[in-house]
This record gives sequence, structure tokens and C-alpha cells, in this order.
Amino acid sequence: MLGVEIPRGVRHEDVDFTPLLRGEKMPARDALFAQYDLHNTASARLRSVRTERWKLVRRFDASRLDELYDLASDPDETRNLVPTTPARRMTSEQETARMELERTLLQWMRSIDDPLLR
Repeated sequence: MLGVEIPRGVRHEDVDFTPLLRGEKMPARDALFAQYDLHNTASARLRSVRTERWKLVRRFDASRLDELYDLASDPDETRNLVPTTPARRMTSEQETARMELERTLLQWMRSIDDPLLR
């Protein structure tokens, strides 16, 4: 938008949102990804993938704290579907969604050479 060129050798992993700033529409994406690493008094290494219906948050430092949300029935993300006790189970649809999201997230992490995979 400003006409500034990207320096050589810089890896470019973003989307140009200029059309939105101009009030234009942009094509929808199949998935959005996020990463968050906390290194202060605590440690957290999170990666996330969101589709129109589902959102998965993976905690690489504490997998028992992973989160899965069905955004169609829970848009405010108030009910984590990942079982926290052995007695609680996911439906087959939720299990399938989780496996597909994990696969998609792993592919993305490989594509950006995420250090968590080393």
C-alpha cells in the first residue's frame, strides 16, 4: 500500500489486507493460523488453527490443556471439547475435526519451519 519493497532474503508469510482498508472484499481463506510463545515468569508455546466452523489451540508445553471449539454451536468459545477426564469423550465428528485440524496445523508449522518441530 505504501510502495515499500520487501527486502531480499526476508521470508514473507502474510496476506495483503490493502483491499479491506479500501472497503473492498477479499476472498475467504480455508484456515487462519496463529502462534504465541510466552517466556516470562511462565512458559507457554501455543499454535492455533481456525476454520469457519472449528478452532483448535495446541499447547506444546502441556498437551492436556489443548482446546477445541465448535464455533457453529459455541461462537464465544465457552465449551472446550477436549476431554479433561477419562469419563468425558468427544463425538466422532469432534474427533475427526480435531485430527484434521492437527494435520493442517502441522503442515503449516512445517511450511514456516516452526522451531517447535525441531
